[in-house]
Amino acid sequence: MKIPRWLKALLGAGSVLVLLLAGFLWFEFGFVHQHCIVAPSIALQVYADEHGGRYPENPRGFGDALLDFIKTDYATPMQLVAPGDDGHFFTEALATGSHVDENLCTRVYVMGLNKQSDRGIALLFDRYGCPGGDHFRSHWGPKLREVVLAGGGGMVQVPDSQWPAFARRQVKLLAKAGLPMKTAQYYYLMTGLSLADLRD
Repeated sequence: MKIPRWLKALLGAGSVLVLLLAGFLWFEFGFVHQHCIVAPSIALQVYADEHGGRYPENPRGFGDALLDFIKTDYATPMQLVAPGDDGHFFTEALATGSHVDENLCTRVYVMGLNKQSDRGIALLFDRYGCPGGDHFRSHWGPKLREVVLAGGGGMVQVPDSQWPAFARRQVKLLAKAGLPMKTAQYYYLMTGLSLADLRD
C-alpha cells in the first residue's frame, strides 16, 4: 500500500515536534533546573523556621555553612552551586569531612541574617552572571545572576550591567543590618567587583 504524501509530511512533522519537545524537556529538567535557586530559597526559609528564625552559620565561613545545610538534608550540592559548576567540592567535603573554601563556591551565601532581616537583602546569589540566567540559559542574551532575598522576600534576577549598583545598595543594607562594613563588602568583592565599584 502506498502512503499518501500528505500523511508522510504529517508523520515527518510529528517526528520533528516530538524530537523538539524531547530536547526542550532535556534542556529544562536535565540541564537548566539542576541549579535551580528556587529549591534553596524555600529550604532556607524552612531551615530558619526550624531554627528560631536564624539562617545557617558556621564560624569557618559560608562554605562550611552551606556544607552544614547540605549535611542536614535541606539542600543538595547541585542546588547550592551556580550554572557550570558540578558541586564536586561539596561532595568531596562530605566524603572526607574537610573544610569548604569560600573561594571555590560559585554562589555566595551571606551569614548573620535572620527571617526578620530586611526582605531586600540578598541572602544567596550567583557569583558570576550566566547568559540568559539559570532559568533561560542560552549562548546569547544578557548575563544574569539569580538572587535569593532574606526574610522570605523571594528571588530576583539581576543583569550583570546592573550588578555594581545592586551591590552598592546591598552593602548599605548589610551595614544597616549590623554587619561590619568590611564583611559586607567582602561578599561582593567575591563577585569580581573592586572597592571602587562599591563606593557611591
